Amino acid sequence: MCLAVPAAALAQALYPSDGIFAYIGAGRSYKILGSRDVRDGASIGFQRVLVDGYLRKLAPTIHEVETVYLLGHDGNDHKFGETHTVAGGAMYGMRVDFLPRQRYFIEYSFGPQFDTVRSHGLPSVFNVTPTFLLGTVIPGKRPVEIGLQFQHISNIYTQRPNFGLDFAQFVVGIRI
Repeated sequence: MCLAVPAAALAQALYPSDGIFAYIGAGRSYKILGSRDVRDGASIGFQRVLVDGYLRKLAPTIHEVETVYLLGHDGNDHKFGETHTVAGGAMYGMRVDFLPRQRYFIEYSFGPQFDTVRSHGLPSVFNVTPTFLLGTVIPGKRPVEIGLQFQHISNIYTQRPNFGLDFAQFVVGIRI
């Protein structure tokens, strides 16, 4: 069984100020995009949404996002057996509301990740993590975000093989 802790948090764009969210999530890696390992996981993290950032000039529904996260997973590497890894990283990306000031959004982020252990699926300690999130904000005194996050972890062919890991996670975040 695998325990993944890819911390890549959530924030909100409903209000006229920056939002910072802390989140938890749970999910599983799947054999897609070349991945050969299946691992279960849990995640934690923080993210800031810059409501009035540079991307906002493109359209009122676009916001910048900055994420820092911690990732740890242990599971069965399909070739070498059991593996345990701790990783940390940071991502930068953009969130797009479906309509101005609406609760539903999509998000894309990308950034470096550094792992403590190499595995057959991730033979490099340096990896990147393109991440896609589809979510909604539940308004209130402390707005809550829920969403489905897809994350591909890859060494971008800095070493071979480059199978990577592909996680799908259900995430829940609360504004702090």
